[in-house]
Amino acid sequence: MWMLVAVVFAGCFPSSCHRVEPRDIAPQDSLSRRLADSLTPDTIVSRRAYTGSGDQMLEWPRTVLLDALGHVYVGDTRRHSIFAFDRGGELLRETTWPEARFPYLAGWRGDTLVVLAPGESQATVNYFAGSARVRTFSTPHVPVGTLQYAAAADSFIFLKAVTQADTHFVWQLNHHGDIVAETHLQGTSWDHAGLLRASSNRLFSLTGFFPHIIVWEDGLAKDPVTLRLHGFDSPMLRRSWAFLQGSTRNAPLVTSSAVQAGDYWFVLNLRPGWLRIDVYDTGGSLEYILIEQNPGYRKQFYPMDIAVRTVSEDEYDMAVALVTEVPAVRRYTWTAAPH
Repeated sequence: MWMLVAVVFAGCFPSSCHRVEPRDIAPQDSLSRRLADSLTPDTIVSRRAYTGSGDQMLEWPRTVLLDALGHVYVGDTRRHSIFAFDRGGELLRETTWPEARFPYLAGWRGDTLVVLAPGESQATVNYFAGSARVRTFSTPHVPVGTLQYAAAADSFIFLKAVTQADTHFVWQLNHHGDIVAETHLQGTSWDHAGLLRASSNRLFSLTGFFPHIIVWEDGLAKDPVTLRLHGFDSPMLRRSWAFLQGSTRNAPLVTSSAVQAGDYWFVLNLRPGWLRIDVYDTGGSLEYILIEQNPGYRKQFYPMDIAVRTVSEDEYDMAVALVTEVPAVRRYTWTAAPH
């Protein structure tokens, strides 16, 4: 059965991998570790948490978006619904529809929310104005058993299907569902299982298992380039290297989400029980490390997604979806200090 959340559990979290770790890391990871060690982390404090109200409580917040007013939208894949909160954390509404399955928030077209509802062999793309579903179309047929991701751009919808084989698919669709362009990604599912992002008509394909991003500059018209995240450090780098060497079967999940805002990429760097956000420039070099106050181990603590809104030239409004004992979206403000 197709499961959107399978990408999270296909590997292992830092808190759940085997305790006997290999010693070596990749040479490029050694350089990244040195860069990360040279930076002093900034401390961020949650301003508020969004959980829901009454019998409308978040259960599995998988994707999160912010609108231009700072309202928070959450795709809950256990309740098969979309939550909307105002800036103060008040629940505005919970929206579902008969065909809703694992709703994936793909982005905005103007002020219209675009939501992917994955399916076994065909997904639907749904457009919401408030609680009203104003448009919907079916995607091309996808191979059975794929992980499906989508991103809404100015003129197009992008859809990625990650298979269990070594060939994966990316489609560029117009807003009627017609295929405009198609490309293939080669490699294992570990190489490509991860969210999609779009900005204007640029497309970014994330992977949860390796610190890099595949970038198409103008739709799918040209070959992509790979943006490597220099400075990415993780307690799981040894296990990642062992996986690449064929010494272990599963790759560790090292990042669950990333998003670009202003001049930076904000990357969730998974840690065993506390929040860490790495901030990279658009060239992929680590500039800042953001951590929670008093970080400590919590077994059930899974950051799932991040949304970031530019408030001013140096100030950023961040929302992080968390699966914890009390699932929530937490809100943070961060100001980039000059180096």
